[in-house]
Amino acid sequence: MQEGDLSSIAKRIVRNSLTVKEDDMVWIDTWHHTIELASEMALECRKLGAVPLITLDTDELYERTLTDVPIEFLRKTPRHQLKALDEVTVSIALAGPENPEMFYNVDTSKMAAIREAYRPLEKKVLDSSIRGAFVTLGLITPERASVYGFSIEHWKRAVNEAIDVDYDLMSQLGKRIADILAQAKEVRISSESGTDLRFQMAGRRVHIEDGVVDDRDVASGRPFTNLPTGYVAVAPQEDSAEGRVLFDCPQASLGKMIEDLEWTFAEGKLRSYGAKQNVDAFRNLLEPGKGEKDRIARFSIGINPKAQMIGYFDDQTVLGAVSVGIGDNLSLGGDNDSTFDFAGTVLHPTVEVDGRIILDKGRLSLGKVD
Repeated sequence: MQEGDLSSIAKRIVRNSLTVKEDDMVWIDTWHHTIELASEMALECRKLGAVPLITLDTDELYERTLTDVPIEFLRKTPRHQLKALDEVTVSIALAGPENPEMFYNVDTSKMAAIREAYRPLEKKVLDSSIRGAFVTLGLITPERASVYGFSIEHWKRAVNEAIDVDYDLMSQLGKRIADILAQAKEVRISSESGTDLRFQMAGRRVHIEDGVVDDRDVASGRPFTNLPTGYVAVAPQEDSAEGRVLFDCPQASLGKMIEDLEWTFAEGKLRSYGAKQNVDAFRNLLEPGKGEKDRIARFSIGINPKAQMIGYFDDQTVLGAVSVGIGDNLSLGGDNDSTFDFAGTVLHPTVEVDGRIILDKGRLSLGKVD
């Protein structure tokens, strides 16, 4: 990205998405390949009277940590970072690493150990109402594009377009969907590719990810967003899932593309799973996870009209796409406490809420305004 693009993105994150203001203490966690964007965000913070702190990760350090450090040391919680959160009011995380090839030879139980070590920090962020943003732009690298078979230019263009969206209109659409889901008792997801999944709703708050952290988000206990963004998400009743979901949108994970990942639920539990290709990439994340990792965790509907299917995290934002996840869902107000979470996306789904179709083969059907 050009310097002008980075400056524009930094302003949107700092000024619009997080409304950083004077005396905010801002923690920016960057990777070596996203330092320029981190610097632009730090400068924007300074211009507003906020004080930034930048911490750095590198591919080399991360890989050697996973290969050379004993697992019992990786489980140590970074108490100095935990203490720092007493003063932090805004947190920005830039995604990495730059090259996913490192995951080919990594023991994923060590990755789970690091997640376990950082759980107290994750929970403190939730409890402290720290405003935050997870910026996936750091995932768009030539190395990742090569490994996963993406066109880097198409990927960059698609993400930039998804960011350059009318956030007010997206928020209005999100509210209409959220109002329906907030009153729902049962949801059914089906698709021509083979998905037929039912679950119960638990009367929980429905969260609108519209790219702006406002007072409503702080009050809801979810004061953070992603960029790109655009989806409505809720934590269903965790022991209620029955049926089958086939994720016909490929999912990049651990340096591999998982094709046609399939989950089968019975009596609220994930009873079996499979995939047409690279199921080991999912298994290697699931098996070392701890806690309630095999129950439904989240259900979301994409509301970003400019987002495109790529085969990566941002697919959940595509207008009319549906994502289902298992594992940890504390950030959504759910009961699953786990070191594991994973979500996949269904293309052209039909969604019925208490018998009413609100999504018909990927097309929203919300009433006269449509």
